[in-house]
Amino acid sequence: MFRSVASHSLLRRKTTPVSSMLLRLSHTATAVEASDRFRVVIVGTGWAGYKLLINGKERRDDIERALGKPVDFVVISERNHFLYTPLLASTTVGTLEFRSITEPVRESSFRHEQDFVLASVQSIDTESKQVQCQSTLSTDLNYKIDYDMLVVACGSVPSTFGLPGVTEHAFFLKEVHHAREIRRRILENFELATQPGVSEATQRQLLHFIVVGGGPTGIEFCAELYDFVNEDLTRLYPQVGQIMSLIDAGEILSMFNASLRERAMRKIENRQSMRIIKHNCTEVKSNAVVLDTGEEIPCGLVVWTAGVGPNTLTKTLPWAKSKRGNILTNQFCQVGLHPPCLKYFLVLSSEILCFGVSLEFKSI
Repeated sequence: MFRSVASHSLLRRKTTPVSSMLLRLSHTATAVEASDRFRVVIVGTGWAGYKLLINGKERRDDIERALGKPVDFVVISERNHFLYTPLLASTTVGTLEFRSITEPVRESSFRHEQDFVLASVQSIDTESKQVQCQSTLSTDLNYKIDYDMLVVACGSVPSTFGLPGVTEHAFFLKEVHHAREIRRRILENFELATQPGVSEATQRQLLHFIVVGGGPTGIEFCAELYDFVNEDLTRLYPQVGQIMSLIDAGEILSMFNASLRERAMRKIENRQSMRIIKHNCTEVKSNAVVLDTGEEIPCGLVVWTAGVGPNTLTKTLPWAKSKRGNILTNQFCQVGLHPPCLKYFLVLSSEILCFGVSLEFKSI
């Protein structure tokens, strides 16, 4: 059912303006670039980058006719797959397998095998129109990739708010390897809690699972973990009990309407082994979390889902940014054009676009 996530309506929807935006560049592209081929370089394989790749290839013939030259789509990413993130929480407990929510990027039928590059972008030279990359497989391998049009869709990273111990001791839930690590820790804790010589206090600490952040990811993971523990693990480990705590000083699912929030709260309140702690977390230790009240709560697992922020590349780019650190664009996702260029899509100052969660629109 979930094998080919590229067929999902959010990726295949025909009403998207992405491919139409690419077509607009044809009016001036030949004047800007006179080479035999036109290279569109996409940084990132998340929702925005992968959708642009899929839709751009679907309309490649139209784009090439408008440009009068072949168009190559080149993708640079630190991961070789697209990840269907809404289902990631389900993989932490085995409801779904990891291969069910990923789509290999190379299956997108690149014209040249070198058109997918497994690397991180270190810097962007807009004067020479080159991207400086470092191979994900070997830090000694560095190279430059030329572009005619650059799309920055590098996504975001978990935000730790500078709190001590979060990076060292908490588990994030944003990539497949995060889900694997969480699944392994849950099972290890149950096994360790049943071994001879383990005290009841240590058992309670090992089997107290804490989630920090009451957004969609945190609530979904809580639901998956609760069902997994109560429907599967209690049958295999009937002599040990567990507790689940959700830490969030604000309102859970604050981006949704009141009826959905109230329904989620009712479900949580009806679950005896689950509770909500209305405080802020100020520190994460190897075996505990510290609240803003100074209280220290022992635990065996901390999953951090308290929000996301700009990644390293976004932070280092010298373009205008919002207070949150996201790249400012106009409504056509162009970097450096305010107000937008309506007559032409591609001019010398708008050869760079930014898509996805790394951007914010600037009011005109």
